[in-house]
Amino acid sequence: MKHGFSGQHQHAATKYPATLNQVSEEMFPLFLTQGEFLKMVDGTTKEPFWARNLDGTLKHKVSSAFHEERGMLDAIPDNDDFEWSDSDDDEQWIPHQGASSNAAAAEKTRSEPGRGLEVDFIVFVDVIWPKIKKARLDLKLLSPASIFQEIHSYIKGSGDALRSEGGFLTRDEYNTLGAKMAPNFKQALVNDEAGDKSASRLVVYDVFLQYEKEKTALNGYDVSDVVFHIYRQLEQQEPQQIPRVHSTFVDETQDFTQAELALFLRLTHDKNDCVFSGDTCQTIACGVGFRFEDLKSLFKYEQNRQARENKGVSLPAALRVRVPNVKTLAVNYRYSKKKEKRKKRHNKH
Repeated sequence: MKHGFSGQHQHAATKYPATLNQVSEEMFPLFLTQGEFLKMVDGTTKEPFWARNLDGTLKHKVSSAFHEERGMLDAIPDNDDFEWSDSDDDEQWIPHQGASSNAAAAEKTRSEPGRGLEVDFIVFVDVIWPKIKKARLDLKLLSPASIFQEIHSYIKGSGDALRSEGGFLTRDEYNTLGAKMAPNFKQALVNDEAGDKSASRLVVYDVFLQYEKEKTALNGYDVSDVVFHIYRQLEQQEPQQIPRVHSTFVDETQDFTQAELALFLRLTHDKNDCVFSGDTCQTIACGVGFRFEDLKSLFKYEQNRQARENKGVSLPAALRVRVPNVKTLAVNYRYSKKKEKRKKRHNKH
């Protein structure tokens, strides 16, 4: 049975320690959400993202639902939280029903201790996007969902962004991303007319810079900030100080950015003992543009890292990092079972 990890305010709800290096061998395998995983790994770093007590527990409250879809396990809704319009009216989206409460929470966290507010898609739409859009007429026809995906998945959530100095791509790096990796907005060219640039990556990057300003004003952070901080801390630690995770299985991989998946790989001792499964047709995480083919580049990076760290040393074949093939399941068993049930009902009649 899975035991939740809710931080210092709900000790009774968990049997897991506050940090990953306090987990004993008997507690494995661990069953963690991404938010729980990040909190526990963060506690193992020399300078944690969230302030800690001496025993590793959190000094300030961090939402137990950090980086989880609101109500994701409660029920499957009939309709999406957002209704998108095909009209050319000024507003292309209907605000989330919790807009006023999100705005109030954002204002409240300005003066709170610690890291403040997690800026997810809902906060972006309710609080930040209206401010950015009001100041720029060229954003009239752009949806906040597409902008958030560019920021969350590519500018801040790509593998290259994770390994950069500041945790995000430069304007030129983002503009020159391959069309297959970031297909939503076109690359801006030198000879483009002014109108051609209205829906280009240069406009998106301008929004990203404004997003960072607004986020800072809210005393806020997003999951990419957390992942980048933890990754940089791990890069600066000695190998023996990094928690030893033997193998990792990630389900619903399509809901993670490249940067998040790279952190899983970084922590797993045997890179060849990682399994990533998912279905890109069932993506529920707002702002994630995922391709299974992108996983290969993460393994390739770890393969090159291993070669650099073991230069001149011949490693046994079993220990060498391999770039895996993506295996596609050809049969949809869920559909097959439904089809079989319908056939049985039909035969009865």
